[in-house]
Amino acid sequence: MRYASAPVTTHRLQLEPDFTIDDAAALVDHLATLGVTHLYLSPILQAASGSKHGYDVIDHSKVAEGLGGD
Repeated sequence: MRYASAPVTTHRLQLEPDFTIDDAAALVDHLATLGVTHLYLSPILQAASGSKHGYDVIDHSKVAEGLGGD
């Protein structure tokens, strides 16, 4: 059985309409050269209309429309 490795260093990327998953993907190699081993993305769930920060979630079962929706 193979076990997942524990993160050595983590880095959070905050997704928003002006910084999408494609933008995050473009940074992966650069962040790896800096020693980042794991990324986490937040917030990704559907927030209130007009929310800039995205932490006022209104639907915990739906990816934010501005980030691609379901």
